[in-house]
Amino acid sequence: MMKSSYLGWGLLNSQLIIGFVWMDDALYYDFYCVLG
Repeated sequence: MMKSSYLGWGLLNSQLIIGFVWMDDALYYDFYCVLG
């Protein structure tokens, strides 16, 4: 497994989920759109 950790969460199992994932020294912003 790669070194990926989620800093913050938006809405779980709702509509919009915003999570921050960083790998090594790079900061990646991941935006998830969950329906249902």
